[in-house]
Amino acid sequence: MRIKCMVLCLLIIMNIAVMNVGATNEQTVDFSQYINSEGVAEIPEFINGVAVTELPVKAFYGNANLKKVVLPQSITQINNDTFYKCTNLKEVVFSDNITYIGVNAFANCTALETLKMPLKLYSVAEFAFMGCKQLKSVVFSDEIHSIGFAAFSNCCTLTEINLGNNLSNIAASAFAGCSALETVVIPQNVIRINEDTFSNCANLKQIILRSEITTVSSRAYRNSPNVQLKVEILVPEVTVEPLFGQAA
Repeated sequence: MRIKCMVLCLLIIMNIAVMNVGATNEQTVDFSQYINSEGVAEIPEFINGVAVTELPVKAFYGNANLKKVVLPQSITQINNDTFYKCTNLKEVVFSDNITYIGVNAFANCTALETLKMPLKLYSVAEFAFMGCKQLKSVVFSDEIHSIGFAAFSNCCTLTEINLGNNLSNIAASAFAGCSALETVVIPQNVIRINEDTFSNCANLKQIILRSEITTVSSRAYRNSPNVQLKVEILVPEVTVEPLFGQAA
């Protein structure tokens, strides 16, 4: 009797494992099937009854048919190489719930033009948008805290960057080779500008530093001959209370 119970338990465990693998293994899904004749891919929130919380590594790797992708609110992260070298991808409609964009996720997407980042995005990994040569504008929300090594390097037409208010880490070479960039405002929680962060930015004229900055690497803007640093001391908002006996 004891042996039968053990066998039965083992069979139940094996069935649960198989069910879990089937539910979570999104790698078996061919996501290219969602690209329509106009090059637009609208990813559903559920596939075979399972919520799509992330796209697998290399889901659209090198797909030249993709021009626009619309991501569902169920997605919380974009993995490594997901859209690597999708050379005709021009527009991405993000899920607001995405917190992480992985290594090389959009690297060498040479047609990508503007990016309004997800509202809850916390971290962008190394090389995530490297070589996006048509990228002109990047806007982060205040949730962003970390931008990885060379994340936006060689985005040579990038002219506008809004880094939000709570960014605390900008890795080395993050914006190296952004030769069209003219002005950057560094948020107050960033305390160090690392090596080559803005190197080879030929048109960069001004880096505005908030009062928390303690270190600027001697190589931070190497081969960017026109840069001037401007330090802004942020004064906290002052509330003036009414005199005693006077109405507010």
